[in-house]
Amino acid sequence: MSFPPEPGPTIVDVTVLNRLRKIGGDELVRKMIELFSTHGRLRVQAAQEAWERRDLREVERAAHSLRSSAGNVGAMILERLCAKLEKEASETIESQALGSLLSAVSESFSQALQVLQQESQ
Repeated sequence: MSFPPEPGPTIVDVTVLNRLRKIGGDELVRKMIELFSTHGRLRVQAAQEAWERRDLREVERAAHSLRSSAGNVGAMILERLCAKLEKEASETIESQALGSLLSAVSESFSQALQVLQQESQ
């Protein structure tokens, strides 16, 4: 007997947003999404610029910061990608795979932000 595959993580886990709503209402959710948008863009940009300089330590730091922010708003796929980027940057000298992973992080950030903005309306 075969079972359907386990569903993967969603772009945004709305239960995280619902917990935030219970704590501080819609205003807290909007503020957290605003902070995620502002600081997330800066972290993605910092990671990309660090990668261009091949500064893997800074890529690792930016990924760590973005991973925390993603977790705070329930951006599950982004959180997992950032954890992987953080680990790879700490263990890798340089690789094409790291550049591809950084591109995936950037794309996932954009997707998560779009979903979050819809959730906050």
